[in-house]
Amino acid sequence: MPTPKRAANGRVRAGLHYFVIHSLQATPKSRRRDGRREGAYVCCWIDFPIQDGALHLARFFIRRAGFRPRTVQERKWMEPEECSPEGAKFFREAKECGASLVFERYPVGS
Repeated sequence: MPTPKRAANGRVRAGLHYFVIHSLQATPKSRRRDGRREGAYVCCWIDFPIQDGALHLARFFIRRAGFRPRTVQERKWMEPEECSPEGAKFFREAKECGASLVFERYPVGS
């Protein structure tokens, strides 16, 4: 499991955990207007030093948004300089607020 990298002084560096988690809507009540369920690939930036704890928080926030986490598609420790220009604002938000999640939604079935 990747763990936060430490600087020479032993402190944890400025990075955070990044996950992409495939999720499905949790209840029929949360279906779209046309009656179809939605799935989502959720990009999660979590500012928590331990990977298992960060993943637990990501799943908590996904459930709170009405989705059921299914599989972790990607997981990594990310340093600020590794962020894409599009992801930099979510990285900053996670550093300020503790977490930032982006739901890339898609319709499931017919």
